[in-house]
Amino acid sequence: MKRRILFINNSAKPARGGAGCIIDLAARLDRQKFDSVMLFPCPGYLSERLSKMGVRTLFLGGSEKYSYQDIFRVLGVVRGEKIDIVHANTIDSFFAGLAAKLSGRRLISHIHEELHKTWRWKMVGAHLLRLADCSVIDSRELAGRYADLIPESKIKVIYNGVDTEKFKPDPVRRQKARKSLGLNDSETAVLNVGYICPAKGHDHLLKAAAGIRKKHPEVRFIFAGDRVPEFPDFQRRLDEFVRQNDLEPVVTFLGMRQDVPELLSAADIFAHVSLKESFSIAILEAMASGKSIVATKVGGIAEQIEDGKSGLIVPPADSDALGTSLEKLLSMPEKAREFGENALRRVKEKFDIAIMVKNFEKLYGEILK
Repeated sequence: MKRRILFINNSAKPARGGAGCIIDLAARLDRQKFDSVMLFPCPGYLSERLSKMGVRTLFLGGSEKYSYQDIFRVLGVVRGEKIDIVHANTIDSFFAGLAAKLSGRRLISHIHEELHKTWRWKMVGAHLLRLADCSVIDSRELAGRYADLIPESKIKVIYNGVDTEKFKPDPVRRQKARKSLGLNDSETAVLNVGYICPAKGHDHLLKAAAGIRKKHPEVRFIFAGDRVPEFPDFQRRLDEFVRQNDLEPVVTFLGMRQDVPELLSAADIFAHVSLKESFSIAILEAMASGKSIVATKVGGIAEQIEDGKSGLIVPPADSDALGTSLEKLLSMPEKAREFGENALRRVKEKFDIAIMVKNFEKLYGEILK
């Protein structure tokens, strides 16, 4: 008998990270054993993408986010769809998770983030974690931060995964992508992918870029990511820094892009400079593209990259250390190539999307016993 899994995401807006993983999971479950149903507050980019992948999608038809008023509406969905397991993605899906428990169904809380800082959300989040039959956390580092809230027996670490085939190195794609970005053969491209906001550390990468340009004028720094409206002052400071340090010829802000595989193909080095993180999908994508990587030591990133073997890890908010590591890769192309090959091998062995899917299928079976 096939089991029905209801995935609940708090938004259908374009997203990467944890939201992207849950989309891939819902679409890739063994359809001989599981039926996937995805619930969103309202339609959007992610729901359209899922429908094209053959996954049934439902909507509450209310606001863009869930609220406590949605508990009984979600309860109706759970009962009406004869759901066996509710998979609530992120702490923000708390109210949907509460509906699962009221219906007597099994509940998985999938955690990619720390609890919200406000005391109200800490109370709400902690309550959800106590209700869940299992809390899946995407890194050992983050799991350690929840140790005082969740019994060890209810914690399961399952790493996020990526479709490594989608990002595999392709010389033809690389040539086309570099041409589209205006890169010539003598230029080295350093790529960063992530929303433009303070937590992503773009200001530190720009400071490193200012120093690197003096020794390596051939290096281009490319930023792909949407500007977050809540941080206009931060974005203004970035633009001012670029102007004041005469970086306009070597720094490009592309905005939101849906062609990340092509951008990674065009790049030579990937720089991930977040100040906080649980587990980075962007890093996995760069690994799957065979890129040499410099990343900050935050969250579970040290579980992804083996420092000195499949990339270089630096302290967060340290532009000097970041610049030194980037210069090391620039001056040692053979070592950089070796890092990229090791990263590609590692992501295939540990972080392929098929591995994540199998781990969840196993977990679902264990929970339903």
